[in-house]
Amino acid sequence: RRTQGRLQVCFLRHFARSGSQAEAAARTGVTPRTVQRWRSANPRFAARYADDTHERRTVGEIRRGIYSDAQLAEAVATPPSMEAIESIEIEASRGIQHRDLHGLNVLVSDSNEPLLIDYDNYAPANCALDPITLELSAIFHRDEGAQSARDGWPSIEQARSWADLDAYLEGCPYPEAIRACRTWVEDAAASPQEVLATLVGCSIRQFWFDNTDKELAAAFVKAGAEQLGA
Repeated sequence: RRTQGRLQVCFLRHFARSGSQAEAAARTGVTPRTVQRWRSANPRFAARYADDTHERRTVGEIRRGIYSDAQLAEAVATPPSMEAIESIEIEASRGIQHRDLHGLNVLVSDSNEPLLIDYDNYAPANCALDPITLELSAIFHRDEGAQSARDGWPSIEQARSWADLDAYLEGCPYPEAIRACRTWVEDAAASPQEVLATLVGCSIRQFWFDNTDKELAAAFVKAGAEQLGA
């Protein structure tokens, strides 16, 4: 009989093998949202889940997992200094991530089912990476349609207010998509500090490209750094 306790044990076994919450949930026959409810309602399950997925890491380690020191040396522009925050140690999650989850890598089938493509870079990483990458792709991706759709949003001031979601979304042409990314990252990350460290790392990465708005990227870096205590 498929009791909740047996399902939880089954999920944890699959999760330990795969490192992917989505894969473990699918193999168990439940949804990721069900796993989130188990974590909220069952402290023992939540503790075992955390043992498998959470670790102490520095902000610098998270940044280097997104944008290496070698890439930083080849940046087309100089990003803001992260010296004040790179040694900060935070609680971070770990799992399989797509690692290039921009909007053009998400297709929609005729039955309105999302389909992910371009898995060349998938690897273990902190679990805030995919949702933050997807959110920022709406701003930084080189696709002309994406740039036209955002129509000047967000301003530099709004980027500096990234953590204040209501203020950040004023004038946003696709607020529900951004809110969905925030809900996803809050569910996936081990701590709010992990979310901020990932925002900083993904924004620093924009300095490697020659066609991204560096002033806007710097504003996101400063927003995350200030919230982390810089």
